[in-house]
Amino acid sequence: MKISIHFMSYIRTHESEWLSTNDVLPKDNSNSKELFFSPEMVEKFPEFVNIYNQSQRAQDDGLNQIAGMGFRKALEFLVTDFLLSYPPDGVDEEWLKDPKTSLSNKIEKLENQRIKKISKAISFIGNDETHYTRRHPEHDVESIKTFIKALLSDVENEMTLLEVEKLLNKPK
Repeated sequence: MKISIHFMSYIRTHESEWLSTNDVLPKDNSNSKELFFSPEMVEKFPEFVNIYNQSQRAQDDGLNQIAGMGFRKALEFLVTDFLLSYPPDGVDEEWLKDPKTSLSNKIEKLENQRIKKISKAISFIGNDETHYTRRHPEHDVESIKTFIKALLSDVENEMTLLEVEKLLNKPK
């Protein structure tokens, strides 16, 4: 069973009277552009998926002034959790979870150059979504989402490659 709340107005004119629907909750998100996440991504990076989906719902509900900040936060969780799962030399959990460690510092520790570049671009646009003046006005939330889609592909490929390397480096 589905329940919805309808906000109505009573309208009266000289000729007639009627109720008019002003708003409905929950919103109809049949036009949502939610991204499909592979089971591996959901298992490995559940907070990223959760934050991304919440940001998408915010955008679907017309909250375009805050959705971009949410997508940027999703990036931070993905980068941090990726580094926690596949830590490069010299990167430890304490440093990654330190609130003083910036997203840009974490991005610099990514070894895969494509992942690093895409993450940096998303970060730049995400920061634009939080500040009064934009540095990259030619990009917006849709750019973030396009770049995240590319990032996810590269992250999944990198995870597969790391598994391949484990197999190939296993003692015989």
